[in-house]
Amino acid sequence: MRMSEDQLKSMGYAVHGNKAVRASPANISAQKAKSSVTPAPADARGTAESKPQRRLYDLLTLTPSLKHLPWQWEYQKPVPGRKFTLDIGVELERAHGAPPFKGALECDGWAHHGRHLKGFKRDREKDRQLALCGWRVMRISAGEIMKSPGPLLDDIERWLDLEVPGWRDWKGESL
Repeated sequence: MRMSEDQLKSMGYAVHGNKAVRASPANISAQKAKSSVTPAPADARGTAESKPQRRLYDLLTLTPSLKHLPWQWEYQKPVPGRKFTLDIGVELERAHGAPPFKGALECDGWAHHGRHLKGFKRDREKDRQLALCGWRVMRISAGEIMKSPGPLLDDIERWLDLEVPGWRDWKGESL
């Protein structure tokens, strides 16, 4: 689902050509006050937060087709015994005894995730450990989030379609 210019504006983003950028804080606060969506907790807005991560969370929790899902900001300890934190996580119960869907969205900027070998290796280790614990990881570049959110949201919906048939009708119970 591509978002129209009006939808992006209603979510507090200013649209300039093919770019959507964060509008003024006053507009964002007014929009969130009208919304029933709970933003990330204020205490979660520490040094770990990045602008792309904040924007992706806002898009997920304000996009009509995605906002009903239980997106979790800074999901803690997805791997037992490890200190990993997910940028954004979602867990959905499935019907008929199937294991729950565990999805991780990781926002990657070049400075922390690609420029240095240490960060690159850390991300590969994290992905491997998450996979061993049943997590499905989608890594998203900061540029995609900041410059072209419409196609990215389409991809997230297709990912969910493949992984969790019926997710669009999820209301908190098993699918």
